Amino acid sequence: MNDTRFYNLVSDYLENYISAGSGDEKQVTEFAARTDFVRLGGMTWKINYCVRNYRKYPSLYDVVINMASLDERDNALIVCLTISGVGKNNGLLFSRKFLENVRWVK
Repeated sequence: MNDTRFYNLVSDYLENYISAGSGDEKQVTEFAARTDFVRLGGMTWKINYCVRNYRKYPSLYDVVINMASLDERDNALIVCLTISGVGKNNGLLFSRKFLENVRWVK
């Protein structure tokens, strides 16, 4: 598989994978997502950060982070984190701490 196909395969996985339990439009809002390229732990990552709100409990959120390493040509580390029913500030703090500590030890 060439570099472009491999990158597209990893990107498609990140964009299509959201796992935050069940929830229909009566219970939760749609996910608002953002994609960024960042440098963490000496590696380049593509990160999808998605958040949705609970309708009955507006101070609670689901947070989904999917990330893939981009430094290797033929393999990738894919990390998926789901936090359900968390307050906005705690979700951001936990996400930041998690991202700061991800390492791929080969």
